[in-house]
Amino acid sequence: MTMWNRNLMQLARSTVESRPLLLSQEMINPPRTKLGFWAGSPNSDVRKKLVLFQKDFQEFEFHFVEKLKGATVLYNFEKEIYRSKFCICPRGETQVGGVCLSESMAFGCVPVVMSDYYDLPFNDILDWDKFSVILKEDDVLELEKILKSIPEGKYEKMHQNVLKVRKHFKWHSPPAKYDEFHLVMYELWKRRHIIRY
Repeated sequence: MTMWNRNLMQLARSTVESRPLLLSQEMINPPRTKLGFWAGSPNSDVRKKLVLFQKDFQEFEFHFVEKLKGATVLYNFEKEIYRSKFCICPRGETQVGGVCLSESMAFGCVPVVMSDYYDLPFNDILDWDKFSVILKEDDVLELEKILKSIPEGKYEKMHQNVLKVRKHFKWHSPPAKYDEFHLVMYELWKRRHIIRY
């Protein structure tokens, strides 16, 4: 095995934080044969509902794991995420987690936020309706029906928008143009009139 191949394999197995956004044409636009994917711990009401109703969701890949770090989830289920159109992001004990928003977008997967009360990152900068599906926690029973009702053309547009906005959810050191650091700074600047010193 050449040094180039070894480095490429290490790169492919790295976590989302260290991988470049675009690795190969297959990873940019893989065949997405599954409707949805989720992996995480059933530690909230909405996640427990996913456990109860998972057998009814034939076109989904669900993996219920306890105390597994995000990088491990990504390493174990990377191919399944790439094969999924939508990544389910249900509220956890305190926030939207599991394969979370930025991780799903890094894989080109349209996030489906399932939370009644969640202030989406950069909500006053980005139009989340253009690259994600936002549902209430009680929509678990209708999840498959809701996602299947999205026209293919609308899904394709959302997928293309995910590929455009995912750079805003990546942290670089030092900061890179339009990355997460810059959006945080811009959001703070926009809210400067309501922040007290």
